[in-house]
Order: sequence, then C-alpha cells, then structure tokens
Amino acid sequence: MRYFLLLISIMVLSPVSLAQEPLSQNTQQVTSAIEQLIQLNREQARLEEQVKANAAEIQDASEKNKNELMKEISLLSKEIEYKEKLIDAKISAVEKESDRYSAIYSFGSLIVTLLVFIGGFLAYSKAKNDAAEVANTAAETTIDKWFKDKNIEIDNRVKDLVGKLMASVTEVQEYAKDVKKYADNITGKNKNTPTISAISINDNNGSSAGKVSTLMTSGAENHSSSEQQDNPDEETGAGKPPVIADPKNDELEQQKKIARDLFDRAVAQKQQNESEQAIASYNQLINSFESREEPALRLLVAQSMINLAALQASSERLAEQLKTYNRLIGLFQADTEPALQKRVAKAMLFKAMVLDQMSQPDEEIQVYSQLIEQYQSSNEPVIQQCVAKAMLYKALSLGLKGQPAEEIKLYNQLIDRWQSCSEPGVQQLVAKAIYNKAVTLGSEGKSAEELQTYNKLIDTYQHHDDPDIQDYVAKGLFNKAVLLAQEGRPEEEIEVYNQIIARWHNSERAGQQKQVAKAMFYKAMTLEQQGKQDERIAIYNQLIDTFSNSRDPEVQSQVVKAMFNKAVSLGDEGQSDEELAAYSQLIQLYQGSDVPAIQQNVAAAMLYKAITLGQQGKSDEEIAAYNQLINRYQGDEELTVQQHVARAMYNKALTLGQQGKRDEEIQAYNRLINTRRYSTDVDVQEHVAKAMFNMAITLEQQDKSESAKQTYEKLIAEFGEHDSSALQRVVTKAKERYNFLNAHE
Repeated sequence: MRYFLLLISIMVLSPVSLAQEPLSQNTQQVTSAIEQLIQLNREQARLEEQVKANAAEIQDASEKNKNELMKEISLLSKEIEYKEKLIDAKISAVEKESDRYSAIYSFGSLIVTLLVFIGGFLAYSKAKNDAAEVANTAAETTIDKWFKDKNIEIDNRVKDLVGKLMASVTEVQEYAKDVKKYADNITGKNKNTPTISAISINDNNGSSAGKVSTLMTSGAENHSSSEQQDNPDEETGAGKPPVIADPKNDELEQQKKIARDLFDRAVAQKQQNESEQAIASYNQLINSFESREEPALRLLVAQSMINLAALQASSERLAEQLKTYNRLIGLFQADTEPALQKRVAKAMLFKAMVLDQMSQPDEEIQVYSQLIEQYQSSNEPVIQQCVAKAMLYKALSLGLKGQPAEEIKLYNQLIDRWQSCSEPGVQQLVAKAIYNKAVTLGSEGKSAEELQTYNKLIDTYQHHDDPDIQDYVAKGLFNKAVLLAQEGRPEEEIEVYNQIIARWHNSERAGQQKQVAKAMFYKAMTLEQQGKQDERIAIYNQLIDTFSNSRDPEVQSQVVKAMFNKAVSLGDEGQSDEELAAYSQLIQLYQGSDVPAIQQNVAAAMLYKAITLGQQGKSDEEIAAYNQLINRYQGDEELTVQQHVARAMYNKALTLGQQGKRDEEIQAYNRLINTRRYSTDVDVQEHVAKAMFNMAITLEQQDKSESAKQTYEKLIAEFGEHDSSALQRVVTKAKERYNFLNAHE
C-alpha cells in the first residue's frame, strides 16, 4: 500500500514538475495523467476497502480474545441479570388455585346434600325456636343419624320445609353449574382459576338467593416479581366445606365473610381490568381489618397489601407501592406466624426492587441487608428463596456501584450458604451467582480465577435438568472457550465449542440457541486462523442451515455474519459468482431488519457486492448496487452503516468518472460532501476529503480552474488542522495542486 500511495503521489506531482510551459500546451499530457490518477484512485479505494474488510475480519478473529470482548460480555451479562431483577418486580406469582378447585369440586355431591340439610335446619330454626337445641345437636352428627334420632313431628316439619325449598335448591344448583362453567372457561385462559368456596341460601319471606363466593386468588394479581404468592385460604382453612358455626363465633365468622367478600371482589375486578375499583376494594379491606388480631384476618390483610402493591406497580405508582410495602412490614414484621413471615420477606424484597427503580441504590442495598440478616436462618423454602435473591441482587447492585470486591464476596457467601439447598429456585440463584462471579473476575483481569470459576459452574451443574441452570452452563462453556482463545489454546477452544454444539444444537430454548450459534461462528473464525478454509465454510453452512429460520435477533446476527464471511471466503478463493450470489441472498433475506448488528452486515454486503461487480467490469450494475446501499441506509444513524454509505458514495463517483460521466461524477462527490461533511467520524471525514480533492481534479480537467481552487481552499480550511495522518496526506496534495494552479494562472 505504501508503494501504491507513492506511485499516486508521483503521478500527481509529475504535472507540477513538468509544467514549465502554460497548461494549455500540455493538455493532452495532463489529461492522460489525470485519467490515470482517477483510475488509480478508484483502484486504491477498492483495495483500501478490501484491506479494511480483511483487516476487520482478521481483527474480529484475532482480537476476540481481548479484554474488550470480555468487558462487553460482562456488561451484557450484568445488564441481563439487572433487568431480570426488574422483571421480577413486574410479574405476578401464579397461585396454586386449580388444586384447591379440584379438591372442592370432588365434594360436589356432598355439598348439594349439605345444602339441603343446611337449608332445612336454618328454616326450621326460624320457624320453631324450641327446636333450636335439637337442630344444633343434629348438625353435629351425620345426616343419617340426624334423620334417625328425630321424632316424627320434626321429620314431618323438615320434609315440609324441604319441599318448600326445592325450587331454591334447584336454583342454587343451576347457579353453581354456571359458576363451574365460568371457572372452567377461566382455567383455559388463566391458571389462576377462581374457585367456588361456599354457597349460602338465605330464606327471606319465602324467597331464596344463592351467593357464590370465590376463593381468594392471590396469584391473580400481576405483581412486580415472579415470586409465587401463597394462598391465605390454604393456610387458614378457609374455603373448606362449611360446617355449622358456634353461635359464640357468629360475629367473627361474619367479619371473616365480609373480608373474604371484599378480597374476592377485588380479585374479580382485577380480572376484569378494573384496576382502580380493585385498588379501592383492597384499601377498604385493609383499612377495615388491619387492627384485628385473628390470624385468618391478619393473613388476609397481608395478602391484600401484596396484591395492592402489585396493582400500584402496574400503574407505575412507585411512591404508593413503596408506602404499601412499608405498611405491611411495619404491621407484621414482629409476627412469628410462618405464613405472615413469608409475606414480610417478599415485601422487603419487593421494596428493595422499588427503591432500585427509584434510583436509590444505597437504600436498596440497606433493605437487602435487613432481609438477609432477619431471615438467613429460616428453613421455609419461600423465605430461603427471598434471602438468596436478596444476596444476588445486592451483589449486582454493589457491582454497579463500582465495588467488585464486595460483589464477589457476597457471591461467595451466597454460594457457600445455599449450594447444598435442594430447592430448584435457590439452585438457579446459586448458578447465577457462580456465573456472575466469573464474569466479574474477568472484568477485573483475573483470568485464571475466572476460568476456575467457570469450571466449577460446569462441573456442578452440567448434568442438572433445570433449563434455566442449563442456560448458565452453556454461557459458562462459551466464555471458557473465549478464555482458552486468549491463552492461545485453539485446540481446547474448539473442543469446548464442539461440546456446546453437540449438547444443545437441537435445543428450542433461546438462551441455548444463542450459545450454539456463537460457538459455531467463533469455531469457524478459529479454523480460519488455522488455515482450514474448507472446514470454516462447512461450519458457516452448518450455522446457516441450523438457524436460518430463527426469529431471535441475536441468533439472526450470527447467521448474517456467517453468510457475510462465507461470501468473503468464496471471493478469496476466486469464486466471484458464488460470492455475489451469497451477498444477494443475505441482502434479500435481511434488508428489512431493524436490528443494528444485522443492518451493519447487510450494508457491508451491499458495498462488497458493488465492489465485486466493479472487479468483473460490470460498472452499471456496480453503480446500481451502490445506489441500493445509499438509498436504503443514507438516513441511518448507526456509525458503521454510515461509514459504508460514505464509501458507497465515494466509489460511485469514482466509477462515474471512469465512465467519462464528469457532471454525474461531480454531482456524486457533492452529495457525499454535503451530506457527510459534518460527521465526526474519521473514516467518513477521510472520504469527504478525498471526494473534495477528486472533484477539484475533475474540475481542472474541465478547465474550471477557479472552481477547482475554491474546492482546494475548502478542503484545506476544513481539514488542515486535523490530526489524522490520512487526512493530512490529502490536505498536502490539495495544497500542492492549489499552489500549482496559482503559479500557472
């Protein structure tokens, strides 16, 4: 390249040294020299593009083992984990409602029988006060014993009352069927199925009305976390087949019913997207019963607060959400009831997440610390998972604050404390902690410890059947391969890539597909470094065939890079027609993508296709290819794409000049200058400067010396102080031509 540039400089300077006579006497010689200059400039541009492309290709292969790649992996991995934390704060837990529904529905026949009994008992009690004692005694025995032990008079009375109530019972049964059908429909759409908890019959002036109360469905609320919320009814006995209440507990039972009705109403309102009404119902329940001491009511209040905060999160009322969590923690933190402690732990975890969303990292970390300290010795699985998450999220927050040593220390605590825990959710967090620890060690330049940590992750979980954990094993293997490449161990690197490909090439999980696609691409790059071109192209073909139908942007990016590199490899082997076909296929499949990484490769394919057409002497098709690139991406703001657009504009002008279309050539140069002259990118600026210089040369060729001088002056003024050596070379040539024109006016 140095000799090539020297040749161009000699050709440019030759007219200067020989121009002892007026320019008009040497027109033919100058014209010939300028035409050669234009042709050489075009060839120079083509070779520069090819060299840059090859250099970029080699650099991508050889430099992938540099710290920049690992830093990018580190940042992306942390961002993923950080976003997972935010996602945890916005997704609700699914309640185990369907199991309870099945259990209650299995007692359907018993419920219908009991309805007859309850209806008869209640009606009889109202009609005959002196039979109350007998009826209460009968209610405590089975239905058969009740009918056998009563005298004929009572039996006749009950039969009469039952006859009067048959219409009401039928009505209730039909209503129950409707509710069941509704529940079945909901089950098909949402696993959080409302379930019939009780059917009561009120006898008022001979009329009866059936009321269906749904069980509390705490999982029906979309919370700002993926935590699975617990069912208050399961932990208090609510929702079981009804029994005859002790008169002494009538007031308490009535209060429970009111509270449950409010809760059920709020759940139903939420399911109907009536969030404001649901918030009002939860607030009414909380304000009415938060001072009660009965366990069932306290649990219901706590769950209502969790659900209320979830609704506040969905409407982005962070301050109100934070207030609700503080209220819950203040009311129940000292309570020793396990069901309440689970909700306090969740509230503390969610509170920390809200503080993170409110950009209060110090307060966030403080809440995590309180949660860990208060519950680290708990044996309750739900609380254990909250503590493990608090440790993981606290570590991530410390890392984001620039405290990697503290971050790693906390990862170690989490791993040591929970590695032996059998809970799947906790094991996922341990795997994440090991992976994050390795990434952080890598960002700190501790590659030996990083590699050791990846090996621990792989050895511990390589046979684990949890898909989420397997995602981390796959990522750990890929990062291990990159580390081996850094250490100059290509055979071991390729072996790790092969492990990833063999194990997960048929996986349908997006996370594992990404690692397989990356493993294939980087394996091909390493094979190229080893000079194994045929194997390299075979791997590219395998990658393209395996994932060509993927809709995942990251996987698509690997496919596009493989298609581009395959095309370049075909060109290097002299198969230009196959090279052009590969570029065309890439462009056709992905030119509509809006993914930046894919756009970069599509633009590069358009540019290289045009250059290859020019090498084949197909200048019209070459210009058409440049136009396709310019028209498609001239408004794109992505830097690499803009560099390709600038090169396309410059090369198009050179080709027009070679065709003798001077006016169109100048027009093309002007388009590049006017649209890109204010770019701050050095590569784009170099093309603008070269366009100004070549346009001035063409103006000279057209005997437009004044216009040429003005162009040289603009070039010198705009780029004369630039510190780029390439720009300074263009400025130097412009000064020489400008001085030459002034000397021969």
